[in-house]
Amino acid sequence: MYINQAVKQALKTNKGMTRADSDMVLFPTSSDFGCILVVPCDSKNFKSSIRWNPNAEDLIANDWEVL
Repeated sequence: MYINQAVKQALKTNKGMTRADSDMVLFPTSSDFGCILVVPCDSKNFKSSIRWNPNAEDLIANDWEVL
């Protein structure tokens, strides 16, 4: 699905979203934090960052999935 469809569904179900073949999980918010990005560091630990900055490919992709 496209990113706008994934964001609507993720917000409605309170779940994260990702792109096919990606290990990132994105949590869209309506807060000043913007989108929260979570990526694995290793098999047990994760890193998170706020204000995810998408590139053009992310914005036009149609392979977004809600987890």
